[in-house]
Amino acid sequence: MFLNLKPSTDSFASLLPDYRWFQANNITPLFPFGFGLSYTTFEYSALEIVEATVSKRHLVGEGLHKRANTTEVGSSVAKWLHETRWSVEFDVTNTGSVNGCDVPLMFVTFPGAAGEPPRVLRGFERINLDPGATTRVSLPLSIYSLSIWDVVSQRWVKPDGEFKIIVGKSAEDTQLEAAL
Repeated sequence: MFLNLKPSTDSFASLLPDYRWFQANNITPLFPFGFGLSYTTFEYSALEIVEATVSKRHLVGEGLHKRANTTEVGSSVAKWLHETRWSVEFDVTNTGSVNGCDVPLMFVTFPGAAGEPPRVLRGFERINLDPGATTRVSLPLSIYSLSIWDVVSQRWVKPDGEFKIIVGKSAEDTQLEAAL
């Protein structure tokens, strides 16, 4: 089997490294991104998206997601961009008979008009649980996590529309989903 390694002129193709390429082309790999083996099993439940308290100084003017000026033009280091705006919370239970680790992954699906890959990894956390134990996992989500770079306006922009927050064990084994 040969792979086509020619650079693509399609700008969307550059957004499709690793698991994103498989998903965009409806290919199910043998071992998807995030796949792991364990001696125990885990169950996910009770997904909630909680809005965080945000400083009022960031809500003035055009609104947080339409802010045009940062201290560093073209930079992703502006503080307002990385402040936690939402907390994605869910329960993970060890349903097996031995202690084990799990790494829940949080993906974001952008609105269709944004031209982004099917799912983009935006957070994960490694947890260790005894048999029968449950823990609440909380993953932060910022405006940066939901933004794309707009070349014309030279700023980060959060596309309009509905986002999906997906929590799973791998890129293919999704367990929970909610709209944002």
